Amino acid sequence: MINSPTDNLKEPIHTITNQEDDSIDLGELLGLLMDGKWLVILVTFTVFAMGIAKAFLDTPVYKVDVMLQIQEKSRPMAGLEPLTDILGSKIPVMAEVELIQSRFVLGKTIKNLDLDIIARPNYFPLVGETIARRFQHRNQDNAVSSPLFWQDKYAWGGEAIHVSTLTVPDDLKDKEFILLAGHGGQFQIILDDELILEGEVGKLVSKQIDNFQQPISIFVSQLKARPGTQFVLVRQSINSAISQLLENLTVSEKAKPQGYCN
Repeated sequence: MINSPTDNLKEPIHTITNQEDDSIDLGELLGLLMDGKWLVILVTFTVFAMGIAKAFLDTPVYKVDVMLQIQEKSRPMAGLEPLTDILGSKIPVMAEVELIQSRFVLGKTIKNLDLDIIARPNYFPLVGETIARRFQHRNQDNAVSSPLFWQDKYAWGGEAIHVSTLTVPDDLKDKEFILLAGHGGQFQIILDDELILEGEVGKLVSKQIDNFQQPISIFVSQLKARPGTQFVLVRQSINSAISQLLENLTVSEKAKPQGYCN
């Protein structure tokens, strides 16, 4: 049987065809990119804009580092004698760390610094705080910003408040009150769109609320705002205040440097 010359060429032709199928057609890929160029540009611009917006809107976070040197045979920290008596006179460093993070210490810190009282301006959603912060940086006259977008109930920059005393019934702790600034240092306290009491900066005001055994008392020592500006007030429970403080508190032992000796 005589083989045809074409029979010997079948296998090489098949191999060459497979190699051509597996190759990358750069021209075709370039054509696909050109067809979808507007989609690529849109996605790139969107991601870039989101990054700029995040950097612009994020609230700055400030961090403070404190280092304490604790001697093994040192006396217990002031005010911690009732707790340190259990551990003996020689207190390990980790025991001091546990004491600093204990409810006993954090509770006293919160009461001494009034950290259970939250008083802050009510900003326009999303961009209000950023606008107020930028106005604060540019403000040289200690003035208060004019309202934007015809929203005069929001704070737009330059506002300030300090509440020295805020006591509320236990059932109203962790609830948001609205302080509405008035003329000449006057203000109103509103809860759930209902007027609770009226007061004046620099004067302690107290009032018994219906259906509650305990009165609400407030002393506002500073209030700088346009009339009609709203502020948010919250009297936190001790558990909520401790939890919030623990979220922002980190206490750890730092390794001793080489060659260190007591």
